[in-house]
Order: sequence, then C-alpha cells, then structure tokens
Amino acid sequence: MKAKCYGLKINHTDITHAEISVVVDKSALQNLPPQDKPMEIILQTIKKKRSLSANAYCWVLFDEIAKAIKNTAVNVYKAAIRDVGVYELMYMPIGAVDRFIDVWNAKGEGWQAELLEAEYQGLSCVKAYYGSSTYNTDEMSRLIDWAIDAAEEQGIETLTPDQKSLMLKEWGDNWNG
Repeated sequence: MKAKCYGLKINHTDITHAEISVVVDKSALQNLPPQDKPMEIILQTIKKKRSLSANAYCWVLFDEIAKAIKNTAVNVYKAAIRDVGVYELMYMPIGAVDRFIDVWNAKGEGWQAELLEAEYQGLSCVKAYYGSSTYNTDEMSRLIDWAIDAAEEQGIETLTPDQKSLMLKEWGDNWNG
C-alpha cells in the first residue's frame, strides 16, 4: 500500500516501542496487504518533481552542437559530463574494475566510468561520473553553462542570462536532493 499521509500521531507506549496513527484517504485502504504477515512501513517526505525544462534545454543544445560538429547528441552529452560533471574516485582490486565499469555505464548515458593510471596500496583507481539526473541546481548550472559555451562557439543561439536564471530557479525550486 502506498498512500499520502495527511496526519501523523505518535504515542510512546514504553521505552522501546511507539504506536503510530496515520491519516490517509479511505481509498488507500483498498490496497491494504494481508495483515497476517510482518510488514514494513516507510514514511518519507513527498518530493516535488523537478522541472524538465533545464534538462530539455540541455538536450536541445547538445543536439544543435552535434549537428554543427557532425556528431551525436549523446556523444556531446558524454563529453559535457566528463568536462564538468560530478564524479567519485573509487579504489578497487584490478579484478573488479571491468565489471564495475560495465555496471556503472549501464545506468544511463551520463553514467561513465574509466580506469585511471593511479594506484593506491595495490588498488586501481576508477573515475565514476554520475548522470545529470542526479544533479542539484549548482551542478546542473555548470552543465548548462558548458552547453551554452559550446553552442556559442558554434554560432548557435542560446538563452539570455535572465532566461537561464529563471529556468534554473524553477529547477532548484523543485529539487529536494
């Protein structure tokens, strides 16, 4: 059962237990699982969906840049992620590197991992980039700035700084991560 919570009351019954009362729409009770087995309850804050306009704008620019340089929008996106994206350096045994890179890269177009020459205490270093779907406002702003700069280098028309700020404000207002 998944339901929107409209009220929550917690009654501490003893030092190790508490009773929780939750107010939900009656229609949510139609999907109640059988109560003869243990259940798990997860309460979490409802997050508003982020605006896709910032992401959509990036892809418009990636596509226009790709046409200008005779490449693909995906390759332009991947280059942007490698140039300004968010990444982690991860150390692992050399035998785990190929599988890790394959699994990481399968998460999406922006998710890229590469083996670096650096080693530390017998471990190999992998640089693992996150896809832009995980980006917060500052990170997305860097990606858009990269796309705008690359587009302008190709003579492609872009948003004004005010238009970009408005779009990022909308992205940020809907970002809770």
